Amino acid sequence: MKNNRKGKLKSNPRGKICANAANNAKKNGCKFEITSEDIILVKRCPILDIELDYNNNRICDNSPSIDKIIPSLGYVENNIQI
Repeated sequence: MKNNRKGKLKSNPRGKICANAANNAKKNGCKFEITSEDIILVKRCPILDIELDYNNNRICDNSPSIDKIIPSLGYVENNIQI
């Protein structure tokens, strides 16, 4: 069952990003109230202006990450960006 879940996350970048954020929130004890539907995928990094690769299985320079705009609020709607 675990392998099937990994396959689904690999084909669903929003789900993968959301799952990683949930793990980070649990590890760091911060609020987590988002779903994958709250995540808006962008083609280019708004800071570095590089194209993001959502299909890579390893972390690299152009891997997307989710950021909390105001860290103390946690992963909540309207407080996240890629």
